Amino acid sequence: MGMLKHLAIAALLVTASSGCIVRATRTAPPPRHTAPAARPMTYNEAVNRARDYASSRGYRVVAIEDAHLTGNDVWKVRVEVERPGVRGKIHLDYNAWSRALIRADEKVKADYRDRAPGKGNGHYHGATAVTDRD
Repeated sequence: MGMLKHLAIAALLVTASSGCIVRATRTAPPPRHTAPAARPMTYNEAVNRARDYASSRGYRVVAIEDAHLTGNDVWKVRVEVERPGVRGKIHLDYNAWSRALIRADEKVKADYRDRAPGKGNGHYHGATAVTDRD
């Protein structure tokens, strides 16, 4: 029985010594890709995005009424817009970091300076036209 015990210990030593060689190697770290630093949207970027939005809807920006960054990282931009026969305001909210449009509220109505009296009271909200007639 002593021989069997010695044989088992020898087999264990041979197996352990052949598979337990650990070699520590130090490799160079992967190359660093320097991505541009994440930064919030600037005032000019928020205003330009509002201009682009208005233009894409067929409006011309008459004035930037307000543009400010809130405490919860939202740019709120309010622009006065017009297109032939229509005038009003667009309120836009953008996420300052992702630059995603969060909210767009178009409050436009018929521009009565271009209309003859008695032609109705057409006004528009968003892309839906609403006409009030007597």
